[in-house]
Amino acid sequence: MSFNTKSQAELNELFSLGASIEISVSGRSISDLSSLASYASVGGGQLILKGASALGQRDLESLAAYGNGHILFKD
Repeated sequence: MSFNTKSQAELNELFSLGASIEISVSGRSISDLSSLASYASVGGGQLILKGASALGQRDLESLAAYGNGHILFKD
């Protein structure tokens, strides 16, 4: 099972518990990705965003701020 098929609530819970997960940016809104980044930051895990090079600079900066050091952008 891919983590890309998990619901937003399921992913938020995993990140709040400290999980580190790689997901694709495809099919998720910036709002959803921001929420995941925030939960990863609070929980101490790592959000790894595959395909992040497709996002605009402002979106990347926003996500980086929400992730506060707990986010990794992959091409």
